[in-house]
Amino acid sequence: MGTIAWIVGIILILMFAMAGMVKVTDHKMAVEVRTRLGLGKSMYQAIGAAELLGVLGLLVGLIRDGKSLEWAGPLTAIGLFLTMVGAIFYHFKAKDEPKESIPAAMMAMLSVIYFVTIIAR
Repeated sequence: MGTIAWIVGIILILMFAMAGMVKVTDHKMAVEVRTRLGLGKSMYQAIGAAELLGVLGLLVGLIRDGKSLEWAGPLTAIGLFLTMVGAIFYHFKAKDEPKESIPAAMMAMLSVIYFVTIIAR
């Protein structure tokens, strides 16, 4: 696997770890966002838990390159991409400023880059 996949994978791991922890712990910032988006606490925490599981999937995909769990990285990238598409949808639905959905859009694009680089080995 190439260097780009590792760099993008590490960036995604850090970003999703932070985002997931904020949601799971119901940090003050998470409360403000989930309220604005119209999501309940348990739903938002479930999204955060899914993001944290995504971190694990990305890590497995990087470490197990070409081995028995090589599918974990690409499948995780697809799941995280779809999660970010959902986030963008909810920001749009809440009539947020475009700048509010930029992090989700960046994470979606990085998920696509990760997917392409991890399967193109």
